[in-house]
Amino acid sequence: MYVKTHRIAYLALFASFSVVLMFLGNVMAINTLFFLAAASFMVGVVILEWGLGAGFMFLVVCGATGLLVMPQKLYCLTYLGFGLYIWFNEFLFRALHLCRKDIKKYVLFWILKGLIFNIMYIPMLLVFPKVIFPAGLPKVGLVPCIIVGQVAFVVFDLVYVWFQRNVWNVLRKKIMRSAIH
Repeated sequence: MYVKTHRIAYLALFASFSVVLMFLGNVMAINTLFFLAAASFMVGVVILEWGLGAGFMFLVVCGATGLLVMPQKLYCLTYLGFGLYIWFNEFLFRALHLCRKDIKKYVLFWILKGLIFNIMYIPMLLVFPKVIFPAGLPKVGLVPCIIVGQVAFVVFDLVYVWFQRNVWNVLRKKIMRSAIH
């Protein structure tokens, strides 16, 4: 019983931190994507600590809370896209039983991640361009925007992996001291 209440307390703490980061993305317009990405990294933290089911519920709860408190509702869509990508990323990692020594699985992992990203990114670019570009789709056209999106996808993914390895592994020992078994 104690472990479940402990877990709920940590999930609430992480959810509140995630929503605060989303809200900061509204307040500081120049750093919107940074704060939304950082908020979505918490989905990965929850998945690493408590599994895919808890991570998905965390994403739903934070998305719903964000819709209630955020003045700019379209930013919630961006947060949900980032969080959903991280959820699928962690799902694929577990489904492929990935290890770095197996190059074929690692290449398949990146191909599937790119496919998932593009399934979310390209329709959003076509249907809701103001989520990504507040002034609307730039005059340079769709193809350069897709190429820039691919670069952003790789950067986002690498930063997420760096965050999990370097930041969360250090913070985990300090924050989760009493929850680690």
